Amino acid sequence: MGIIILVVAPTEAPSINSQPLFALQTALHKGEIAKVLRGAVRHAPPGTQHVKQVTPAVREQLVADYRAGLGIYELGRKHGLHRYTVAQHLTAAGVVMRRTITATERSRAQELYLSGATYAEIARQLKRDPATVKKML
Repeated sequence: MGIIILVVAPTEAPSINSQPLFALQTALHKGEIAKVLRGAVRHAPPGTQHVKQVTPAVREQLVADYRAGLGIYELGRKHGLHRYTVAQHLTAAGVVMRRTITATERSRAQELYLSGATYAEIARQLKRDPATVKKML
């Protein structure tokens, strides 16, 4: 039989009742150690999400990408962040947000919509997200 090495986070080391140790102990008693070692011991509580840490390097990349022309939605997809988080970090970095909806854009969108164009078609012409077009109409 091979050697089993158990690594416990420093904050959990003093506690014999920690979740990883308890799961390992239970698996040892049931003879299911291979199953536990293959699968994740920790699970996020229902309704929670993984929070991605935005490092200064990622923030700098967000700013550079935004200034290079990428939009908020594109930055979110590229970096695995929500668009709101992207906007918050750009604003905190002192970036002036672009693309405020102008009166000209709004009237052009209305004309296109009344002529039968879809939100997606209008968005392509105005170089906007379809959700933004829907909100402006």
